[in-house]
Amino acid sequence: MTHSKTVKKLNETARETMMNLLVQCTEAQQKLFHRIYPKGVPDEKIDWALSQIERTLIKE
Repeated sequence: MTHSKTVKKLNETARETMMNLLVQCTEAQQKLFHRIYPKGVPDEKIDWALSQIERTLIKE
């Protein structure tokens, strides 16, 4: 697998994980997330967005 295919696969996996975690958040938390990322999460911010969701779930 080439570097670009590997990165693409990692991004896909991270996005899938992010969506699976996001559904565990409250409706208000999900709305806030969508206000922060109204056009979706850019590839370069996937790691940060994923960590935001994880921290939110830990606080609950």
